[in-house]
Amino acid sequence: MGYVTITSSMWDMYNHREYEEANKVAEQLITIDSENVEARYVKALCLTRFDEDDEAKKILDNLLEENADNAARYYYALGRIQKKQGKYNKAIELYKTAILNRRRYLSPYRELAECYILMDNISDAKIAIENAKKIDESNVFVILLEARLLQKEDCADKAIELLENQSIFEKEPAQIFFRKGRVFDQLGNKEQAKECYIRALDYDSKTYDAKLCLLNHQIIDEPLTAEEEMIALKNVLRGKRKFILTNIEARYVGYQKHNEEKAIEILDNVPKNFRDKQWYAVKRQLLENSIRKHSLAKRDILANEYTKELKKLDDVVEQKYGNINLREVDLLPDM
Repeated sequence: MGYVTITSSMWDMYNHREYEEANKVAEQLITIDSENVEARYVKALCLTRFDEDDEAKKILDNLLEENADNAARYYYALGRIQKKQGKYNKAIELYKTAILNRRRYLSPYRELAECYILMDNISDAKIAIENAKKIDESNVFVILLEARLLQKEDCADKAIELLENQSIFEKEPAQIFFRKGRVFDQLGNKEQAKECYIRALDYDSKTYDAKLCLLNHQIIDEPLTAEEEMIALKNVLRGKRKFILTNIEARYVGYQKHNEEKAIEILDNVPKNFRDKQWYAVKRQLLENSIRKHSLAKRDILANEYTKELKKLDDVVEQKYGNINLREVDLLPDM
């Protein structure tokens, strides 16, 4: 097999999420030629997937020095490391630097949009999506981001309409079904949402976003099986998904085990940069339940302490979201 064919196979493996296999091929090519730029880049991308961020960054920093012509893709990959760690402002800086080096570069625009969505910066997310559409308006991942933004803006009907496009369904059926499910959840159509999540997993059993959204229902509807699923997911989830699982676990401990103190302790382990709307909604529910429980038991000192905590939380929520009126839908995973 020729060098070009092996390189092409390596990329096919990576693009099909076969990261272990892609990394093995990359390492074989590096053994043959230690300066192989393409193999080193793929290795860095795989290491990022394996949470070996420091090693990945080291490779990318070296490639930036040695291969300036491809600087844009290295800045983009460095941005993905920062985004995965919840350092969204740093990621945005790196994505914008990538675009500065290659103007019509779709991937950093997509990632920019997602960073802004995660930061609840709707206006800048719209701009990033519009810029991405100027490059490729039919790109399925751009369309998925637009649907996600419409969902966050409570324009769920428009999001569903966007996702009905048959041509995009054929490209990423698992992601389309997941996003449809999340939009149906936003509308309060729980059974339709669950059906979509299950269909997503039928197409791709590693659609972890669908698993998390199903689990969020499971802790209420099927609590006996929910605990097993939480244990299984703890072993595979990374980054933001891992902390969404923490939100769900805290909700389960508070709702099913009636142990609000433990649930709040679990929730407080989530780093501040990963505290999303679901985190605040779950924390608020736990604090309100604690106040109610201690007030009924005439434990007024404890009830007052939890009331102070709730006031602090509401101040943060108002500053972050503009008001303190968290809704039932905010208990859904923020994705």
